[in-house]
Amino acid sequence: MLAHTCTGLGYGELTWVPWLQQWGYATFVVDSFGGRGIGSVCSDLWQLLPFQRVPDLYGALRILGTHPKIDASKAFLMGFSHGAIASGNAATMWVKDLYADRP
Repeated sequence: MLAHTCTGLGYGELTWVPWLQQWGYATFVVDSFGGRGIGSVCSDLWQLLPFQRVPDLYGALRILGTHPKIDASKAFLMGFSHGAIASGNAATMWVKDLYADRP
């Protein structure tokens, strides 16, 4: 899974997705802005804090886990800038305990 920067979907994903796929990894880009009508948070981070993206990331993992060709236990999260902060937040044990077992 890939988590985008404060500018939304763009260069990071366009660069990494083809490489990851070439190396044999399935890719899933999580767009935390599009569904919320946000274009960018770079100049106003309060629109959506990185921690507020954590449910999006765990939701994406739940969706991936339903695919017959995906082993969710081997999934990894790669974030860029704002998405890297969200990824770090998602990696904490207390957040895992909070979101990982939700239906």
